[in-house]
Amino acid sequence: RSQIQAMPTFQNSPSYPKVDKVPDDILLEIFHHLLGPPGAAIRESDTWLPVTLSHVCSNWRCLALASPRLWTNIFLSSFSDPAILHQYLTRSRDALLRVDIAAPIKSTICMDLLAQTLSTQTHRLVSFHLYDVNVKSAMRLSSFFTSPAPQLRSLHIMPYNETWAWSDTVFDGQMPLLSDLDVSTRYGNLLARENLTRLLIDVEYPGAEELVSLLRACPTLESLDLAF
Repeated sequence: RSQIQAMPTFQNSPSYPKVDKVPDDILLEIFHHLLGPPGAAIRESDTWLPVTLSHVCSNWRCLALASPRLWTNIFLSSFSDPAILHQYLTRSRDALLRVDIAAPIKSTICMDLLAQTLSTQTHRLVSFHLYDVNVKSAMRLSSFFTSPAPQLRSLHIMPYNETWAWSDTVFDGQMPLLSDLDVSTRYGNLLARENLTRLLIDVEYPGAEELVSLLRACPTLESLDLAF
């Protein structure tokens, strides 16, 4: 009780750090730092971070709404709302997007709405991770993404405990900057990427001859993991 009673005096003392005195540019750096490092898996809490920040006070809300980068980490699951996704896409403006889709999306209507909304922004995707999704959902989701992804650098396709045939119509086969690839698919021409630096294959590879052919097709490859 004595500590609680003494708290106002401590808070009003000149030595107590006041967050409202922190310059806006420093606050924004702190907000951006909370997003996590590039390449890290996006958690559902990461998606809600800008909403949480924007509800602290009017100044923080103005800062959050003025920063497109804060709205670029998007996590989609069976509980996602297409209206919220549209809001994030609007608030992120032209900034590059990092998208993780996880867990079976039970409602086909919801899944189609999410994919259809997101598919208009493939030119902004810098990472696209699809995991713990059943093959049927993976195939249906990927069928919406037929436009080029010129900024895409990281692609992880890991359906839950299953493999499926990669279609070259996904992103129209055009991912010129792709450097990080995890696949659990029958991959077709997906692996022949001259900019790849990291590759993980989680399906049975046909043989040594094709492995050598793959290495020749990926001259910049630095890391190769064969997880089958």
